[in-house]
Amino acid sequence: MDKKEKEILSLYDKKNGSEVTFSKLESKIEYTPKQSVNKIRRYSYFAIPAVLIASTLIAVFAINANKSSNLLDGKYQITSAINNHDGSHPDGVYVPHWDEMNKLQQYSSVIYDHKAYSLNSTSVKSVPLDYIDTKIGVAEAKGYDIYEQVHHTEEVETYSLKKINSELAIAIKYPGFDGYYCMTNKLFEMNTLGDFIDSLNLEEYVSFGSLSFTYLDKSGELWDIEYKDIDNKEIYSYFFSDKSKPLVLEDSSYATSTLLYGIAINNVAIGAENLALQVFDNGIVETNLLGVGKWWDIGSGNAKKFLDNIERKYQGYAIKY
Repeated sequence: MDKKEKEILSLYDKKNGSEVTFSKLESKIEYTPKQSVNKIRRYSYFAIPAVLIASTLIAVFAINANKSSNLLDGKYQITSAINNHDGSHPDGVYVPHWDEMNKLQQYSSVIYDHKAYSLNSTSVKSVPLDYIDTKIGVAEAKGYDIYEQVHHTEEVETYSLKKINSELAIAIKYPGFDGYYCMTNKLFEMNTLGDFIDSLNLEEYVSFGSLSFTYLDKSGELWDIEYKDIDNKEIYSYFFSDKSKPLVLEDSSYATSTLLYGIAINNVAIGAENLALQVFDNGIVETNLLGVGKWWDIGSGNAKKFLDNIERKYQGYAIKY
């Protein structure tokens, strides 16, 4: 262990400030993978999923975890790192003035063909040209200046998206602003998982990132557990194969359920990247791929079974930050 490693690892000894060795840190961190995780709030629809936490780390050190008898088949490779966030937060949220906003912030909704479409987020990614189909018309974009209390409108071009139902989603081209941006009809009726899949062409367009969950160890400390490079076909076939499943409404039992794990989900054709597919202990699966929640039920046993399968087949990482 070099000097820099010692300096970083020493930050994790909370008892007496002495140097922490690999063996000491190993004996200190123990897991019981089957113990319940304390309840976690759902992701904000526009929040960055927890699977991206690794990008905030400035140092990561792998530790041989096989010596701990409490690791699930030695699958969790313990890593430690420093977070460079200073913990400070602004006192409030600043709302920019009209002339300080870009087009996405000014005009986040349109009326097209007598239907209302809106951005899933003002930070949505632009849609690559490969997914833009044909120009289908023009629409009136709407915005509101909260300081001057003035309503604004602007004419924008509308485009269909390849293999995506235009009743659900269209692309917008703002005058004088680069890129095409997807807006969705939040009132588009979907009754089954198949409706959701087919309307967005998920079978072809969807992709997935890491699986992650928050873990409480025996000492009462929280860790992020992450599984990377999971076969996308394995995820899709497990959660999206039964098109007949009905989409369900959020209810009181859902509100009190516990998040088991989340999986990053993407559909580049609608500018949706690093959003969340969340799986709860009662078997409910939720995604915010459209900016609003869609839920279906795979059964509580199946929710846990998928995680068991992943832990057997893939290398997991326990991240301390």
